[in-house]
Amino acid sequence: MSSWQNLLSLVLSKLNNSNWMAATPFFSSRIPPKLRERLEQHLAETGESKNQVLLNALEVYLNQISNFNLTLLNKTPPNLLEEKIKSLEERLATLELSFITQNYSAANDKI
Repeated sequence: MSSWQNLLSLVLSKLNNSNWMAATPFFSSRIPPKLRERLEQHLAETGESKNQVLLNALEVYLNQISNFNLTLLNKTPPNLLEEKIKSLEERLATLELSFITQNYSAANDKI
């Protein structure tokens, strides 16, 4: 067997090995042309592979989402509701004061 036949045989055996395929699942997606242009520029500048960029981007995104969700979980719904009510009460008080001040000023102008 020639060396290229040995290589082909090795590749085919890897492809037929379900453990190898399961260990490295395949993922693909379509991207908008402008994002692809930016990706190609980045690849040319850095020498990274598309796979490296995708894995890095997914890792960063998923870490940020996890951290964001943990922050939300630390604030229980009652605390969020209390904060929202307090904020609305403060805004209402400001509006009431403004309304009273304007009406008082208008009443004095008529006198």
